[in-house]
Amino acid sequence: MTRRRRWLALASLLFCAGAGAAVTVTDAWVREGPPGALAKAAYFTLHNADDVVQTLTGATSPRFARADLHVTHLEGGRVRMRQVQAVEIPAHGSLAFRPGGYHLMLVGARRPLKAGDRVELTLQFKDAPAVMVQTPVRRGEEGESADQEMHHHMDGM
Repeated sequence: MTRRRRWLALASLLFCAGAGAAVTVTDAWVREGPPGALAKAAYFTLHNADDVVQTLTGATSPRFARADLHVTHLEGGRVRMRQVQAVEIPAHGSLAFRPGGYHLMLVGARRPLKAGDRVELTLQFKDAPAVMVQTPVRRGEEGESADQEMHHHMDGM
């Protein structure tokens, strides 16, 4: 890639990641997961610079059939995962999507992913412009197994 194309790609990424928007995204990544898994988890932090609460209502990715908002929680002493329809980001606050908590479940991979690949995500908000981010695919960290264990149950989707 030429120097000019790299610069244009970086400028585009910064613009699409919400520069000047009410909601911005940092620390985005997608878990590599086991080979053949059709479901992957995406993590990121949302920052709301607005004076009002912003609501994340969904997401899309051209590399997956669908993207669902999920939260991992304890129920009856067991780790469970459930889909949520929306997530609020407090005014002048942040909300982290991390292993063991909120995450974006990416289902129906159109082709295999491995560490080092990139995934385009478009995050949709109730009262703010959509935000597009390019996220790297990477291996999970130690101690980040709760969501990964739940995702193994979805591999056949």
